[in-house]
Amino acid sequence: MNKTEWLEFEINFISNHSYHTASAQQLFNQNKTLFLKELEYQLKRRNSKKEVISQTSDNSAEFDLKSLSRGTETLFKTAYDNHLNLNTLADSKANIMLGVNSIIFSVAGSNLIPKWNGDMRLVVPTVALLASCLLSVFFAILTIRPKLIKGSISMDEVKGRSADLLFFGNYTSMKLSDYQWAMRQLIQDPEYIYNSMSKSIFFLGQVLNKKYRYLTYCYTVFLYGLAISLILFGVCLLFIPK
Repeated sequence: MNKTEWLEFEINFISNHSYHTASAQQLFNQNKTLFLKELEYQLKRRNSKKEVISQTSDNSAEFDLKSLSRGTETLFKTAYDNHLNLNTLADSKANIMLGVNSIIFSVAGSNLIPKWNGDMRLVVPTVALLASCLLSVFFAILTIRPKLIKGSISMDEVKGRSADLLFFGNYTSMKLSDYQWAMRQLIQDPEYIYNSMSKSIFFLGQVLNKKYRYLTYCYTVFLYGLAISLILFGVCLLFIPK
């Protein structure tokens, strides 16, 4: 028996107790009343503390849930923004390489190739330069080349919370009414929402991995091709007689 239960027991006992003689009532009733009030005050005070603690715990739990929700939304928003920024950066870098290689092609086509008849020493360096530029352009195009992925979603997958409704390649084959129903199922289940967003971020990461791999090949081929071509130009022009 804890203290609260003991106080309740004492209050119940004293409230139901009565003195039968007039002398006992005169001697003890006043003290009994005062003692009963003291017990009731202690019980009331303990119950008030319990309510405050309970409300504080509930508020803390609610605050934690709200903080978790806000933190999760911030996490997903930051991850999406970072992935989209990296995607834009990869495309812009690939476009830069396309522009640079186009300039090199124009210069080589207008200035170097016409001189082959008069100076055969330019053939090998020019071919090496153009080949490296072509290969670099090839990887740059692979970096920015869009890939259309066609998928399908069944109602059983939506009911099983395994369908990805956030990627356009999956739901474009669905009817509008089916898609609206599926989205209602999605927004009613926070765990389903988080799982779908996690899938989207994961597959965005897969796309970025491919883009940056091709972009690395593009810049590596261009850098080494340019260096080798310059070395060949120097060797051919300096050490091979005309």
